[in-house]
Order: sequence, then C-alpha cells, then structure tokens
Amino acid sequence: SHSTPRQDLPESIYGAAMMAMIRSSQTYRSVVHGVTACVFGALVLNIFAQFYVLICTKMYICDAAVIRVRQLYGHYEAMVFPGGEFSPDGWHNFDRTEEVCQIPMSQPAFFIAILAIWTGTCWVDLLDSLTSLSSWIGFPSGPAGER
Repeated sequence: SHSTPRQDLPESIYGAAMMAMIRSSQTYRSVVHGVTACVFGALVLNIFAQFYVLICTKMYICDAAVIRVRQLYGHYEAMVFPGGEFSPDGWHNFDRTEEVCQIPMSQPAFFIAILAIWTGTCWVDLLDSLTSLSSWIGFPSGPAGER
C-alpha cells in the first residue's frame, strides 16, 4: 500500500481555494459548492485588490517620480547637450550633476529591499505550488483508492 505523506495546505486564500476545490470534487452537496463559490469570490476579490494596489502605486508614486526625473533630465540635456553636442562648460556649470548620476539607482537601499522581498516571496510561492502539485498528482483516483 502506497502512502502519501500528509501535506498541509498554505494558510492563505490560495490554500483555501485548494481546500474548496478538493472538497467540491469529493461531494455533490450544494452546501460545499456554496462555500466553494464564496472562497473563489474571495480569491477574485484578493486578486482585484492586488491589481488595485499596483495601479494606485503607479498612479500616485511612480508617475510623480517619473515626471520629476524627466524634468531633471530635460534640464540636464538642455544645459549639457545644447544643439545635441556635449558641452564641457555646460557640464561644469550644471549644478545637479549628482542627481543626474543617481537617476538609475536613485533609491538603492529601497530597490534592493523590495527586490529581496519579492524574490523571497516568489520562491516561497513556487515551492508551495510545486509541493501542492506533487501532492495533488499523488492523490489516489477511482473507487477505493485505485490508481
């Protein structure tokens, strides 16, 4: 007899959706399917909220920063590259050279922190998904556990 080790579902809306899907696949009772519909509604709401936060971040944080950088670069280009040609005098007279040089990495500590958090979250989600997939594939199918 093949025994699959017990695997807990993630304690998140995604784990709840997996649980609801498993429960719904095991029964025809309408109560279970009602719970499943509620869980999937919450999952859709969660995904909507995530996109809303991304859109608001773009509108209220990123757009303002992009406008500021474009204005700075426009001023730099007008002073240092008049007529499309580099001007050493323009470079020496430009009082915001440090700001221009920092445009690509204007907030390196914040950038590294966000990148590390995002990478860690992606790895955890990927490992959870692979573990759940391997458990799902290992479920017995058919009557009385036949494979």
